[in-house]
Amino acid sequence: MNNFYELKKINFPNNFLIYLSLLVIISYPSGPFLPDLFLSLSGLIFLFQMIRKKNTRYFYNIYSIFFLVFFVYIILNSIFSSLPKVSLLSSGFYFRFYLFSLIVWYLFEYEEKFKILLYRTLLITILFINFDAIFQYFYGFDLFGYESLNHRLTGPFGDELIVGSYLSKTIPVLISLGYYINKKNYNLLFGLLTLSLVTTFLSGERAAFFMITIFYIFFILISANKKNIKKILISLLVIVTTILTILISDKSRFDRMVVYPVCAMNINYFSLFDCKVKEVPTSSDSDIFKRPVLFSEAHEGHFKAAFKMFLDEPIFGKGIKMFRYHCNEYKFWNPHSCTTHPHNLLLQILAELGLVGLIFLLVILYKIYKTFIVNLLNRRNINEHIRVSFLLINFLLIQLFFVIIPSGSIFNNYLSILYFLPLGIYFSLEKKIN
Repeated sequence: MNNFYELKKINFPNNFLIYLSLLVIISYPSGPFLPDLFLSLSGLIFLFQMIRKKNTRYFYNIYSIFFLVFFVYIILNSIFSSLPKVSLLSSGFYFRFYLFSLIVWYLFEYEEKFKILLYRTLLITILFINFDAIFQYFYGFDLFGYESLNHRLTGPFGDELIVGSYLSKTIPVLISLGYYINKKNYNLLFGLLTLSLVTTFLSGERAAFFMITIFYIFFILISANKKNIKKILISLLVIVTTILTILISDKSRFDRMVVYPVCAMNINYFSLFDCKVKEVPTSSDSDIFKRPVLFSEAHEGHFKAAFKMFLDEPIFGKGIKMFRYHCNEYKFWNPHSCTTHPHNLLLQILAELGLVGLIFLLVILYKIYKTFIVNLLNRRNINEHIRVSFLLINFLLIQLFFVIIPSGSIFNNYLSILYFLPLGIYFSLEKKIN
């Protein structure tokens, strides 16, 4: 009888939510199918749990109302696009990612063990991906037999070149969690951040390397004190020495990380480099080599096409996923206009969702920047661990919505998981500091 009573006390829905959420993280390197499946299942269980408990708190708040209006807009936008069935495949159930944020928020508040398990899961996953990618760098193939592609690392992601992107988006989550759980985790977290920065450099992903470097600098600034200054100096020495050694000894990395961006942007002043690098595109438009280029000729071509689409339908845009179907039209076309998305968050919103979509983006940017500045400057009587943890996750959101550099598609199912995971932690920690 006692055993039966103890069994009744176990919160099965919460346990399912915990382990399904962790499986989203664990299965992420396998590709988009499994993490999306686990995320969708967790969303259904969460809805069932909230309906059963008549808990409306996570749905009747300013954030949920904002995102509900946004989801209604993108669905209507898709319905009136030129290919509604295609567009609705992305927008129709996009709300499941926001549900994932609510699940993380809910579990943070009601299941103390979830924080520990999420921290450990991310720690093990990030350690493994670092080891696997570095192994691939030295041996040409990873532990699963995946070979590097064109001197770029794939790690356990197969043919997806996202090792650096993954690390730059998940290591801040791990550090925020670790700092929140126990400040004694500092040495481990700082060491793993140093390792991840080097691995991201090896991956050849320039935007990801820039983002993780900026986070590294911010983490140093916010956590530096007399006790850890020696560790910071050692870390900087390791990073600088390792990267310089790689650049000197590995021509392919030197070309990828130094020569290519300089040549591609046409800023090879004083002819420091030989710009006859295979990756540097050639253009029939000779004028493009007489002026600096925005990131690369290909990127600039995407940006121009996206901006022309925005001018063509400025209010509502072309619809989600419609960039790829309109980029070859004569009025938008250029030699580099066509790709799956414009590779820039701001231009993607403008081209596919128009000025109405831009309003939603501006509201998000206003909120995360305002909250960050207020909590950075205002040292109120709150737990310092919580404050630093919140600032770290807030800073990650600023990076995720950083509209200046190239980025992935915000409506990509695979990438959306990494956008909405930190959002749930943000919701929970914000409640603790206000």
